[in-house]
Amino acid sequence: DIVAPLIGRYGEGAPLPPPSRYFLPSALLTGWVPSLLRPAKGARVHPQAKAEPPERPLLLYSYDGNQFCRLVREALVELDLPYTLRSVAKGSPRREQLRERSGRTTAPYLEDENTGAALFESADIVSYLWRTYAA
Repeated sequence: DIVAPLIGRYGEGAPLPPPSRYFLPSALLTGWVPSLLRPAKGARVHPQAKAEPPERPLLLYSYDGNQFCRLVREALVELDLPYTLRSVAKGSPRREQLRERSGRTTAPYLEDENTGAALFESADIVSYLWRTYAA
């Protein structure tokens, strides 16, 4: 089971949940609805993606349950951009790291060491990514 090592390493001794807890109907519904409404978004590299990746990976503060973060991740996939994801879900200690770094705990937040850009707001981030990294 792929989950057991993750729980063992990061779960601080928490008991392994039963497999039935991984796939709650509400999680399946909320996970698939955006994919149904936006078919193929973030599923393949766009033809306008540059062939060469940037020198340094981008840094994205995000969390899975946020629809605005999803839009940014879709753009990163479509542009085939390497990035480091720091999950900042509510309750995560990385939220404080985000506050120290940016002054806020709002996600998504993207830093691009290649250009010096640091942006909040999904629309601004997606626009920046396409302006900067599309061929």
